[in-house]
Amino acid sequence: MKKALALLAALASVFAMNAQLVSVDVVPYELTDPASIQTEGTTTYRVYANMLNPTDEIIALFGIECSPLEISTSTAFYNASIGSVLGSDVNPSLFGIFPEIEADSWLTLGIDNLNTDGASQIGYISSIGNPFDDSFSVENGVPLLVEDGAVYINPEVAVTGIGPQNSILLGQFTTDGTLTFKLNLQVFIEGDNEQAINYRGILSAYQMALMLMEVCWDSYSTTHFAMILWRAIMPKMWTLRMWTIPLATLNPAMDAQTQPFAITKKD
Repeated sequence: MKKALALLAALASVFAMNAQLVSVDVVPYELTDPASIQTEGTTTYRVYANMLNPTDEIIALFGIECSPLEISTSTAFYNASIGSVLGSDVNPSLFGIFPEIEADSWLTLGIDNLNTDGASQIGYISSIGNPFDDSFSVENGVPLLVEDGAVYINPEVAVTGIGPQNSILLGQFTTDGTLTFKLNLQVFIEGDNEQAINYRGILSAYQMALMLMEVCWDSYSTTHFAMILWRAIMPKMWTLRMWTIPLATLNPAMDAQTQPFAITKKD
């Protein structure tokens, strides 16, 4: 009986933590600049994570071997010829000169242009090839598969949610195909790095029926990103910073990979 009560208490703890991420929305995005051009047959989508608290922060969008980060289309991702991998590098002042830029595909953690505070503190890293560039810096981007890497933000400048749903932008994707994804997020509850929680296996609506419980018995349960490169404030300069992002802990109170989140696609 005591074991059963202990199990119920543990499950209650996990699902209480899971509630930090309320839902994920896929929203068609209408280009805002009159000069911008939407390639015929394509749709631009934005993906948002809706958080429980207005001060919750998403620190990383990551992939590991047993729970890769996957963002795919049945065709290809549209990428502007002078576009960027990250939304934080987008320059809105160029929309009128280069009309294809606004529909570019990219990833982010709450920031969609370089004029926003904290834009210079977002970066990406992968130890296996260069999957981010292959998906979002070439003309016809291939599906993204990251098994050892992340998009990350300096926790000191992490963006909190906006609007009534405390929404945090995760990316913009333009395609003439079907958009699908499997996301892994690290969240600091109310901005507290001592209350970190990892969400793994967040599926798009098209993949929801394929959701499986996963257990990650791998080296990432005890290792961290320790050395991270990100763009410095000065243009074309780089700086090496050191900080820690814990990934994929095996502690069930920290790792909420089994929660069936509400994934919606809005018209």
